[in-house]
Amino acid sequence: MENKKEKGRILFWESKGALANLDLNLNHFKELIQISVKQFNRLLKGESCVTLNELETCLSPEPYRHPIPERVESLLRGNLLKGKDFKALKGLNIGTLIDLPDYSGLLESLEKFTVDPGCIPSCDPGSLRAFNAVLWQCYSLNDEVVSFNLKEIEVIKESYRAYAETTEEKERLNRVNKFCSALNSFIKKEPDLIKPEKLQIRNLIYWDEENSKFQPCEIFPKYGRY
Repeated sequence: MENKKEKGRILFWESKGALANLDLNLNHFKELIQISVKQFNRLLKGESCVTLNELETCLSPEPYRHPIPERVESLLRGNLLKGKDFKALKGLNIGTLIDLPDYSGLLESLEKFTVDPGCIPSCDPGSLRAFNAVLWQCYSLNDEVVSFNLKEIEVIKESYRAYAETTEEKERLNRVNKFCSALNSFIKKEPDLIKPEKLQIRNLIYWDEENSKFQPCEIFPKYGRY
């Protein structure tokens, strides 16, 4: 990637595979969440609306995410009872008096969260492990429509980027950029002499196949080691 200046710092590296997989993960689970929200609210018939926090509690903890029928039933009863006046029935277990609609369709939609995350399309299988979980904080719900929480998504994306911020980091980045330029010039003049991948140096430079050029790795410019 090209070095980009941002508020005095220079963006010089980002994990394209991880960022691509993050987008795939977010879109994959956004669709599943939207389906489950619609299923849940259909059962509530306008009496109430499920929240994302409530929906999350209907699944067992990561990484299993199995539906919890008892929790689903409890939420349905609680939401169907909202706003109702049952003073005349004080002392009775009101929840047991509610006839619940058939919620098997909702359970089926929740079952999809348990599917092996390996089935999620991946641009870089090696980076997929970081995104097996449902990133609930990256979604918001408004009028039954699930949308992305862009602020939270950007926080995660920033963790897969590296910036040269201090004078020392910028000096190291400049040295590595010169090294990359020399290698790029060499490869351009001698394209058949050696495969560029063989000239990669771990934590220092890598061959960017997409752009056909050597680029700085994250470690040396940022931390001065490789």
